[in-house]
Amino acid sequence: MGRKVGEVILRNKETWQEERWTVEEILSAMHHAIQDAMLHYEERFPTEPFFLKGFRIGDGTSVKDFAPIIASLEARKSHAEHVLSQYRKEGLPLGLVAKALSVSIADLMDQISADSVTPGTLFAEWADRDGQEESRKAALNATEVVITRSALHTGFTLSILNLLASSYKIVAPQSLQVELRDEVAVAERLMKEGQRFLARTDSGITAQDLEPGDPYLVERHRRLLALQAWLEKNARLETRPLESVQPRESREEEARDTIGRSSYDAMALVRYRGYSIHVDDLGLRRFLPLEHRIRSFSTVGALRALTERGALVEDDRDKHLLAVLQRRYITIPASRQLIEYAIRHSSAVPHSLLVDAFGLVRGVSLAPLDAARIIAQTIKGVVTSSVQMMPGDEVAEMGLEAMALRWPRALSAQALTIAASEQLALLPTHLTVVQRACVAFVKPRTGLAGS
Repeated sequence: MGRKVGEVILRNKETWQEERWTVEEILSAMHHAIQDAMLHYEERFPTEPFFLKGFRIGDGTSVKDFAPIIASLEARKSHAEHVLSQYRKEGLPLGLVAKALSVSIADLMDQISADSVTPGTLFAEWADRDGQEESRKAALNATEVVITRSALHTGFTLSILNLLASSYKIVAPQSLQVELRDEVAVAERLMKEGQRFLARTDSGITAQDLEPGDPYLVERHRRLLALQAWLEKNARLETRPLESVQPRESREEEARDTIGRSSYDAMALVRYRGYSIHVDDLGLRRFLPLEHRIRSFSTVGALRALTERGALVEDDRDKHLLAVLQRRYITIPASRQLIEYAIRHSSAVPHSLLVDAFGLVRGVSLAPLDAARIIAQTIKGVVTSSVQMMPGDEVAEMGLEAMALRWPRALSAQALTIAASEQLALLPTHLTVVQRACVAFVKPRTGLAGS
């Protein structure tokens, strides 16, 4: 806001509405789209303490004393919503979006993952089958791998960083180390000083406090320290390739500042040193020339490849894939194994996540019969399991509901009928159950249409 403590603010000068306000205190503040996550905003968005300012005007006894604060909150909210909307529409690099919001890449990823008010998607993997297979092969054949801030955040969240370090020779740009040190410094300051901020809720503007040593601030600092220690122990830190250095005012240097130095330097290491790159940022992968892009992969591709290598068992792969699905990463390839895993653990998995697992059959590269075959294979796996966690007709219904969000209900039911006839030919009782479920799935809509 450009104000200082003790400064007098004069509003409506020389009018009958003239008011004089004194700035008593300048407070760091937080802003988050989700009301129940407002308390943790600055924990997640630590890199810029002045992303939103909290301040007191007047004695707080009148609603009008809070008008500037409300306006500030609204302006910041509108800006954030606009930037995130552009990200959802264009799939921009995370570093670019993070800079526009004055937050870190990791904090931005957490915000997108946690946003239940305006559901978002974290673009990490290609949507088409060819792109997904290219990513899997890149991870399968990789030896020296540049790790990025986005991949580092995902790996830490899933607790797979040591698995990555044992499977690849990890390389990182020195600018990533600097980036982490800055994040640690901010987290340490917040832990020692605490925070007081104003948050907007349904009941209006409320003051909230995080005291020095608050468990949230302590834990955040601990996590970042652990992440920094892991990087310095397991990664070979390399300077930015000289070939990528351009005059200060050049478009290349401007791009480096725009998308983030560690992101830009990671791409430079791929282009000029021939490394592969692990990055959960599809927007950044698009910046790579095609001949280098084929050496890029996301955590989704890495999990699939490491299972093929024998470094990861299928259940652990599917546990991690389900976790990134819950964090709104896209795109995850649909598979019978992943849906079956979600069903087997349905007592511990939110129903909405189980629905999302079935929803993967709507992948852009899948035709109705492809999707139906995955559902039919899942039914076969479930009904022949030693412990049946879900009736076959319920699996069929959930699969049909998922398919019907992309294709007509009648077409979905027809496709599943055909696929079930192929997969359940030796299980006639279960085949009949599925066929009846397909008929029932179409009948309600047919009846309504004819009435």
